[in-house]
Amino acid sequence: MEFKEKEFEEKTYKNKDFTEADFSGALFNSCDFEMCNLSLTNINGCGFNNVIFKNSKLTGLDFSKCNQLMLEINFEDCQIINCVFADMKLKKTKFKKCRIKNCIFSGIDVSGSDFSGSDLKDTEFDNADLRGCNFEECREYEINPKKNKIKDAVFSFPEVVSLLKSFEIKIK
Repeated sequence: MEFKEKEFEEKTYKNKDFTEADFSGALFNSCDFEMCNLSLTNINGCGFNNVIFKNSKLTGLDFSKCNQLMLEINFEDCQIINCVFADMKLKKTKFKKCRIKNCIFSGIDVSGSDFSGSDLKDTEFDNADLRGCNFEECREYEINPKKNKIKDAVFSFPEVVSLLKSFEIKIK
């Protein structure tokens, strides 16, 4: 199936392998991707408007190259690996129960987003607006409060102690 420069509305894609597919310039409106593989998919100029990814694998994607005017996405139980979220606004986005590994959140506004239950191993947050985000039950995150806005964000114990790492203090 050809996706480049095409529009898709209210479609559900289930158990599909989109590895290295070309979604450039495509527009997905109110679509769901369930148990799909989007590894190394070209999403340059792609619009994801009211799109939900569930139980899917997203590897090597640069979401900052998407059409920012048509970008409203949510993730549930996904593997998000080696992806870039830079210089963009994704307020109130759901990243629930995801494995977010080795990703970059730089210069991004994800205020009010829900990361609850996610594993954030080796994921970098730099100059990110995380105000009001939910990090309950998250694991393996490293967020530097000096480099990110975290006011009103919610964290769980004992992982919240990792926020002190950047202060180079000793906890006994």
